[in-house]
Amino acid sequence: MYRGTITLEGNIGQAPAITFLEGNERSRGEKRPILKLNVKYDRLVNGPNNEGLIDKGGFWVAVDYWKKDGPALAQLLQKGMRILVIGEPRAEPWENDQGVMEPGFCITAESISILPRRIASITLEEKAPYQPHAAQVPYQDDSSYEPRY
Repeated sequence: MYRGTITLEGNIGQAPAITFLEGNERSRGEKRPILKLNVKYDRLVNGPNNEGLIDKGGFWVAVDYWKKDGPALAQLLQKGMRILVIGEPRAEPWENDQGVMEPGFCITAESISILPRRIASITLEEKAPYQPHAAQVPYQDDSSYEPRY
């Protein structure tokens, strides 16, 4: 099976929404977060005779993000913020206001990065103090082990 990847840079069109789906066997019963947002991809090209950029039209992309840091991203991301999305594209039709099904383009995001445009400041949390891991089982010699190559 072929899986394609797409990289998209655009602006968030509305406040991101986080929801939680009921847990299942795969998630070991834990609720799974899903972050949903819409991103506007602008298609700007250089104009003739160095007249500047000309808008050749863009399109909206629905983005779903299923990773555990989705709730933290939902708190950081805001409408208008410029982001970079890398993920798997998929076609997903949607119903317009007149009840007609329209072709749609969506991405299941593997990663979402915030781009520094329009950001006034960044504040980081204090780093947590180091806590050593729990004691590990002492090494036991097992001479029957043979590495596989």
